[in-house]
Amino acid sequence: MVSTFERSRVETSSALTRRRHKWFLLICATALVTAPELHGQAESGDTLAIHQSKLRAAEITGEKEAAFLLIPEYSSVKVMPDRAAFTGMPGEPLEIALARGETEAGQLIIAPLTRELLGVTFEVSELRGPEGELFPADAIELEVMGYVRTDSVADVVYPIERRGWFPDPILPFVERFDVGRDRVQSLWLTVHARTGQRAGTYSGQVTVAPENAEARTIPVRVRVFDFEVPRQRSLPVTVALFSNHLETIYGDAWSDALWWQYAEFLAAHRLDTDNPYREEAPQPSVEEIRRLVELGQQRWGLYYIRQPGEGWSSVGPEASEYDDYISRVTAEARSRLDVLEKAGARHLAYIYLYDEVRERHWDKLRETAEHLRRELPGVPVLTSAFDAQLGAESGLDEVVDEWVQTIANFNRPREKAAIDRARAAGERVLWYTTIWR
Repeated sequence: MVSTFERSRVETSSALTRRRHKWFLLICATALVTAPELHGQAESGDTLAIHQSKLRAAEITGEKEAAFLLIPEYSSVKVMPDRAAFTGMPGEPLEIALARGETEAGQLIIAPLTRELLGVTFEVSELRGPEGELFPADAIELEVMGYVRTDSVADVVYPIERRGWFPDPILPFVERFDVGRDRVQSLWLTVHARTGQRAGTYSGQVTVAPENAEARTIPVRVRVFDFEVPRQRSLPVTVALFSNHLETIYGDAWSDALWWQYAEFLAAHRLDTDNPYREEAPQPSVEEIRRLVELGQQRWGLYYIRQPGEGWSSVGPEASEYDDYISRVTAEARSRLDVLEKAGARHLAYIYLYDEVRERHWDKLRETAEHLRRELPGVPVLTSAFDAQLGAESGLDEVVDEWVQTIANFNRPREKAAIDRARAAGERVLWYTTIWR
């Protein structure tokens, strides 16, 4: 079963802080709050700034005496609870556009003006098309945004924009909450257009009703385009979140069914349940691989192969044990490849090796990659080795099929020139982003 084969290593995504199990990041964060207080107190400077921003928006729209504003916002904007920075304006509709087969979202910001809002409830109406047809109610979700406090992050080695409360987990279990006068609170509206959904604009409204203020509404418009996005995606994306984290959070409640809910959630957002760092974990069955393919799976890492000894980001076997290690993992990778072949999914396979290694490991990388290409013909070999010229000078381009480069390299002239040269020569260069402490 899937929950068994990924008990020690797992793949899902930070994106899975949405829908059925969006709350798990709240559980594992170091500083948390729950409804009705979804975030803490603002600093005095933040309080003044956010109040002034809300007043400016109210003056522009003539709503200065209103108890609160409703402001639409894109799903891609991180709305801090103690910072008022909006791209939308009060009175504008909340608009979402998507193709059939897509899942999209938008935000609704609740911004108190004259008082703290107590016991706030919310609901979304039916969404009707131009000829009265209904958007399926079970394809619409309106939920509360939660926040995680990051002040305890003291040992980061990269610059950060701010410390404090960040929007992250969506809380489907919260039905009522308070919003301080010096705060804003986001609601998250998600819609899914199914295959066969009639094209057009579906209209409705969201109602926000505090106990101590008059309810207000905002129009909602969902536009469904007259084409369908295929289930099988063309852009390969690997997102790694490890199942042992989920098992720690869920404990005895963790199950195969929960794993598949994560997989289905990621697929709805066009993401794989892959894990490039897959090592010692039982292999899924042929039937389970086929089910993942039906969800749109694009890639499946056979095994993560470490460098000998200590590397930049990981520690591998001792040099004296390395030959035995390579023989063992090659046999396991071959066994996993056999399962993919029986499922008709050999094209998903790849091998990831030598994570972010520097030049002293390149000779061994070449030797290992040559071995893998002989033993597993046709299976791409990927690495994120720190070779700025992508093998053009080191010769690694002869044995590496796909280079995985940090996104920063695409903004550095020397590295970007090497990426462009490699791509022009027909090589595949992927980018990745990561945050670590």
